[in-house]
Amino acid sequence: MYSVIIADDEHWTLEKIKKLFKWADYGFELVAETESADDLVRLVDEVNPDVIFLDIKMRGRSGLDALKQIRDNGSRCKAVIISAYSQFEDAQLAIKYGAFDYCLKPVSQDSADELLQNLRLKLDDEHEVEPEKEITEIDNKAFENLVHYVRVHYREKLYLGELSKKFYINLTYCCYLFNKNMGCNFTTFLMRIRMERAAELLVTTNMTVKQIAEHLGYDYYYFNKIFKKYYNKTPSKYKQERE
Repeated sequence: MYSVIIADDEHWTLEKIKKLFKWADYGFELVAETESADDLVRLVDEVNPDVIFLDIKMRGRSGLDALKQIRDNGSRCKAVIISAYSQFEDAQLAIKYGAFDYCLKPVSQDSADELLQNLRLKLDDEHEVEPEKEITEIDNKAFENLVHYVRVHYREKLYLGELSKKFYINLTYCCYLFNKNMGCNFTTFLMRIRMERAAELLVTTNMTVKQIAEHLGYDYYYFNKIFKKYYNKTPSKYKQERE
């Protein structure tokens, strides 16, 4: 398993991060937590983790200052920034100090799962870890069944960790199969199915945008946001252009 340290100056946020991210399902182990940037630097030196999750606004000094020192001390652990602030300067510094990702609070379950998938694939690739598989033909058939299940049950809350267990596929190998066969990770694949279905409903039914969002299990505002990201236009605009 890959080791993880999380750091945030608010205790309740630490607890939320611990519960939100399904560490064990994706091959991670939470080995330490802290509410102090200085303690984070010390822990990284002592533990040498594979990944750190940290906030920008922290006690004593900023998380970015701590990350800079961690890099200066020689650690190349993956760093994930989780912040309530979206300042461009912070994002620039995060990139400069080699942050793997920059997430804005609150982090959704889908985003958390996607992040851990991407982290696991990146770390496995760097460590030259081959995806575990026993019988490729059975795994591929199981993967076909999994994909079919997702296409049918796309309106439900689906998590790759649970699906891989349901269809008896090693999780790492399942991530690999999605990228190989679908050209994207599981979260993007599921979003694609939902957005394509949303587009179909906009054109072929009299359902309102709000009704379609609820039908697909989305909050109205979040649905508008991801639909626009996928089609480069709002649902209302998409429907208007096809009437």
